[in-house]
Parts: sequence; C-alpha cells; structure tokens
Amino acid sequence: MRAITTMLSDSEKEVIHRTSLSVLEKTGVDVGSEKVAEMLKQKGANVVGTKVRFPKEMVEEYLKLVKTDFKMAARNDEHSFTVPSVEFPHVTTAGYMSLVTDLGATKPRAATTEDLSKYSILCDAIDEFGFYWPIVMPTDCPDAFMEYNALETAYKYNSKHIQASCCTGQMAVWQVELAKTLAGGAENLKKNPTFSVLAATFSPLAMEGGAAEANVYAAQNGVPVAPMSLSLMGSTSPVTFAGNTVLTNAEELMCYMMVKCANEDAAFIYTADSGAPNMSNLAYNYNNPEYLLTGAADADMARYYGMPNFVVSGTGEWKDFSSYCGFERNIYKAAMAYMTRTDLSCSFGSLDNCLSSSFAEVMLDTEAYRLAKAYLRSYEINEDKLAAEVIDQIGPHGNFLECEHTFRHFKEEVSTYNRDVQKSFVFDATSDKDYREVAQEQAEKIWATHEVPAIAEDLQKEMEILRSKAYKDLVGE
Repeated sequence: MRAITTMLSDSEKEVIHRTSLSVLEKTGVDVGSEKVAEMLKQKGANVVGTKVRFPKEMVEEYLKLVKTDFKMAARNDEHSFTVPSVEFPHVTTAGYMSLVTDLGATKPRAATTEDLSKYSILCDAIDEFGFYWPIVMPTDCPDAFMEYNALETAYKYNSKHIQASCCTGQMAVWQVELAKTLAGGAENLKKNPTFSVLAATFSPLAMEGGAAEANVYAAQNGVPVAPMSLSLMGSTSPVTFAGNTVLTNAEELMCYMMVKCANEDAAFIYTADSGAPNMSNLAYNYNNPEYLLTGAADADMARYYGMPNFVVSGTGEWKDFSSYCGFERNIYKAAMAYMTRTDLSCSFGSLDNCLSSSFAEVMLDTEAYRLAKAYLRSYEINEDKLAAEVIDQIGPHGNFLECEHTFRHFKEEVSTYNRDVQKSFVFDATSDKDYREVAQEQAEKIWATHEVPAIAEDLQKEMEILRSKAYKDLVGE
C-alpha cells in the first residue's frame, strides 16, 4: 500500500506508445551528428544527413533490451544504490545554473568553483541526497572546461554518485577518463559506474551533435545515460497535454535508440523535465499545475517500458519558508510532487526559474522533502496488519487504544510528526528565527564539521596530470 500519482490508463499508455513510434518512423528526428547518424544507419535506421527515421519494428526490437535495473555506484560504496528505487526517490539538487544568490542579497552573482565545492559538501553530508548533480557551473574557468571542472570538483568534495552534464563527445572522453582513473580502470568503471551523463535534447525531436556523441560515448564505456527531454507545451511541443506526452516520449525513445545501438547492454534512464510556459512571455513556469501532471505522465510512460526514470517532479520555486504554516504547505507540495514515484529527481536549491541557486534554499528544500517522506511511506499488508482477529476481539463499540496490537505497531504505522519536527534541523515551531537564517547557520555548521572521504594521494596526483591534459585539449592553451 502506498500513494501514487498516475495520469495515464493502460490503454492511454498504449496509444502514446503507438503514436510515438509513428512519429519516429514518419517524421523522424535530427541527431545532429553524422557520426551518430551513420551508426544508426548501420543498425537499420533510415538516414539522410543527420535526419533519422526509425522503423517501428526496429524500435520494438530494441525495446526488448531494456535494462530494468542497474547500479548507480558511488566513490564511497556505502552511498551506492540501484534503480529503480525501492521506497523513496533518490533526490538531488537542480543543475546547470551559473549564478548564486547569497542570503540577504538583492541580486545573484556568478558561481565559482568554491561555491560548487561548498554545495558538494552539503549534499555529501545530508542523508536525504541519494546522488549529486553539480548545481552550478563554475564560471571562474573557461567555458570549454566548465563541465570537466564541475565533475572533478564534485568527485573531490562529494562521495556519492555524481551526475554530470556533458554537451560534447570531446568532453565525454575526458570525463570518462577521470572516472576511469578513480575507478581503477575501464572494467572497474563498467562494474561500478560512479557517475552518469546528463545531456539534454533540443526539443522538438532533435539533439545537438555534441550531446548525441556524448551519450553514445558514455554508453560505450558503461556509464549510465540520462538524456533529459525539456519539452514545453505550446512552445517546443504541442500545446495539448497528450501531444506533449507523445513528443517527450518520442524524444526519450530517440535517445534510447542511440544509446542501445551504441551498446546493447547500456544503462538508460528515462529522463524528462516537461511542462508548460507562462503563455504571456513563454518563460518556463515551474509553478503551474501542468508541471506536476506532465511529470506523472512521463513517469507512467517510463514504467510502461520498464525503464528506471528520472522525472524532475520539482515543487516549484514559489515556496513560503517564512512561517510554520507556509513551511507545512511546502511539505504537502513536495509530497504531491514525489507521488509520481519517480526513481530519481532533482530541483533542490533553484531560484529565478532555475537560473540561480541558494545554499539556504538547498537546506530548506531538503527539509521539506525529509518531512514529506511521511506521506510517501509504504504500508505492508499481511495477516497481522489486516487485523481481522483484533477487530473480532474488540468488536462493535470497542476501543483499540489499550489493545496489544496497537502498542506493537503504532510507531511504524502512525507518523510521530510533531516529535519529528522538534528533531528537525530547520523546521522548528518554537523558534522565532527566520527559517532562511537558520538554514544558513546549519549549512555553516556542516562546512565546519563534515569531512568528505578523501581521495588517495596517488590518485590525486593522477587527477592533476589528467586535468592538465584535459585543459590543454579542451581549452587549447
């Protein structure tokens, strides 16, 4: 027994699937890379330049190769996990942002490598984070080196599984080399992939060539791939909910085919951050109802194929952390968002339509999620839990309060919510402090006391050598 939000019936999922196959076969996609297109042609796709059409039979055949579960390894193996998730989603921060908004600041500033190291430490220390997507791109290095620098910094200051953005095949080569160095070789990385690659689609129905090549290279080297569809209703996808779901699904199947044609054993994560814009200015709207509902539909389609999924299911950015009641509303919204039952999700710490980040916001979003987990628990059904004998014993007009069965089970079945609040690291009804100030104070405590497991000195030396080689190749200096 557990609460779950679904959008699509079995017959509706079948219609979305059939329509998506038709789009892939008739309309086709643009993979942006002649190299990737040629690989797909050799596997049976119809190719003209970088435009690719997939025959229905080809897609259906490759869908038989879905890898339904696999390991997301971590530098500290205690943090390794497998997908799909068993109970709660594995969550992380938002990503890709280049700005930081400090507590009390009136405007954001450019993010640095030091900021990223501090975010990395927070996410290493807090149990709620299952993995880590570097939340900011450090701007104190050349653009061509940002993604490498982000992964390297995350490895140094976080011992969990790292999800790295990767926009070119050239970058993928160096990120994989870094991961191989830490894993102790190519075969060890394939057995224990300590990072995964996220390279977004270019909606509608396209992918930039560098991103396509990054996905393919990662898959060939045993690195899990999570290509994020960013379809936006009425802008980069049809304005109808059904049409948006078809386009998102077609893009994910496009990426799945690239990955599986590169390596039939590749680990693929169905990844989507779809939604609807503010129709007056077409800016992404993380706060409208469609954002949560499209996530539920995307998660339904991932489960239809048996694919582990990464549906953002974020709680939006309009969150009131100024009062006890406001904080509770954030908890309820988080509970609703994660009832999509996605395996992985991101969004913590974002501001300004995911353009800026905040240390305090990471702490507050984490706290809301921690308390929302009370709504996401599973309840076991067995003879003892069904309690037929107990009901028979107590009978009409009885009282279960003094029953032994009640004393045996109440702690696991009834949330001790008020007591949990008192143990909270931010959410405290008795405090008169501003919650954001408390959150910042708690972050400062973590930075002062938390020790990230260190990378061995010999590996650090290898990393320095590799960094120099990567910098010269990527930046050209």
